[in-house]
Amino acid sequence: VKGTCFISGLAAEKEPVILKELSQRGHEIAAHSYDQSAQLFMMTRDQEREAIQKSVTALEKASGQRPVGWISPGTRPTENTLELLLEEGFVWHGDFFDSDFPYKIPVKDKVLVEVPYKVPGHTDYDIFGIYGAMKTPTDAFQFLKDEFDAVYAESKRHPMRMAYCVHPYVSGTPGRAAALEKFIRYAKRHPKVWFARCIDIANCVLGK
Repeated sequence: VKGTCFISGLAAEKEPVILKELSQRGHEIAAHSYDQSAQLFMMTRDQEREAIQKSVTALEKASGQRPVGWISPGTRPTENTLELLLEEGFVWHGDFFDSDFPYKIPVKDKVLVEVPYKVPGHTDYDIFGIYGAMKTPTDAFQFLKDEFDAVYAESKRHPMRMAYCVHPYVSGTPGRAAALEKFIRYAKRHPKVWFARCIDIANCVLGK
């Protein structure tokens, strides 16, 4: 299974070997700004442009892969973000929570694909207590299985999408990682399930 990895420029500079390995294994390297502690809404337009450019430079240098996807720190873009991303050649963006499905966003004379962050499944924060009561790895597997089963059943009527975002400091323990692996094995047993990177979804929307 190949996925999309959201990585900051600072992380890329600190751990270039990891980024190179991820890229070589076929994972998509997506930009997560340069410094996670610097929120875009606190920046001027020029400062935001610089943050985007610095993240692109750092990720490309470390991984050999120029990022074409973006999620802002805290999924908090500004009124300038989409236009600035298109200036730097980005194809997709994932900050919005307004749809389960990807869609095109017209920006002046160009188009950016939105691959929404908030979809069925969502993140390990929801399961392991960052925002609420902590669950066990067994609970995590059951949550993902139930969500997948519902989405899979709905997909018999029209295409559906499920995403699950994990963080190394949340899901990186042996038990939690094992629960994720168990879920992936479960999902792979079902026919007509596409494990897609965000860029694959964006290209599909664009007809590529």
